[in-house]
Amino acid sequence: MISICFLGCKKDNTERLETYNGDGFIYTDGSLFSGGVGWYFAESRVGQWKALPLKESQLSTEFKNITVADSIAVTVSLRQTKLPVGCDCAPGTVYFYDVISIRKR
Repeated sequence: MISICFLGCKKDNTERLETYNGDGFIYTDGSLFSGGVGWYFAESRVGQWKALPLKESQLSTEFKNITVADSIAVTVSLRQTKLPVGCDCAPGTVYFYDVISIRKR
């Protein structure tokens, strides 16, 4: 009887990818070709902030029309991908984020 119960139970093997929904800023550290990762989202640009690298191809021109010194205030919905950022920028593996939705604040 007990073995029947275990056969009916399935372990959830789906990987949980990190998501983020909220306000913050889009900014750039420069082109991928010049050694930068490209585009980021961060909740703040002051003090220690967590920067989430974004897939550049998912940002429209209105969000890319800034210089390295600028940023754009946005509200976003992001989902972590399985695509690693190819840099030695942090301990462990850092992954790009998909932009699910984005709008200027």
